[in-house]
Amino acid sequence: MHNWLRGAAAGLFVSAMLLLAAQTFLEPSLTASEAEESAVTQDEARQVLEVEGYEVMSDEDINAMLQEAYTQESDEAEGDDEAEEEANSETETENDPIYKYHLTVEDGMTSNEVASRLESANIIEDASRFESRLYEAGTAESIQTGTFELESEMEEEEIIQHISR
Repeated sequence: MHNWLRGAAAGLFVSAMLLLAAQTFLEPSLTASEAEESAVTQDEARQVLEVEGYEVMSDEDINAMLQEAYTQESDEAEGDDEAEEEANSETETENDPIYKYHLTVEDGMTSNEVASRLESANIIEDASRFESRLYEAGTAESIQTGTFELESEMEEEEIIQHISR
C-alpha cells in the first residue's frame, strides 16, 4: 500500500515538473525591444483616459487645487467662527434663562461639592473650571458656611467673592 502511494506521489511530482518546464521553455517570451514597443507611453495613457471622460491633471494642477481648497476652508472657518460668536452672544443675552439658586454651604463641604452643586443648578457651566479658579484665587479652603443667593448671570469671580471669606 505504501509503495503504491509513493509511486503516485512521484508521478504527480514528475508531471508537474514537466508542465513547468514546457511552459517556461516552449512559450515565446518578449524581447527587450518588443517589450518597449508594447509599453504604453504617458501620452497614450492620457489620451485613452481623456477619451473615456476622465480629467488628467499634472502635479502642479493638483497642488494648486489643494492649496486653493485649503485657503477656502480656512477662510470659511474664520467666517464660521465669527458668525458663531455673534450668534452665541446674541442668544446668550436674549434667550438664556436666568437661574437663581440658594446655595447652602455646610461645615466640612469641599470646593468640589460646592462647584458640583452650582453646576447642577446651572449657575456655572463647568464645575472643574470653577474649582480651578477657586484654587487660583486661593479661596478653595476659605469658603464660608451659610446660605448664598446666586444667579446664572453672575461672573465666576463674583460668585467666588460672594462665597469666600
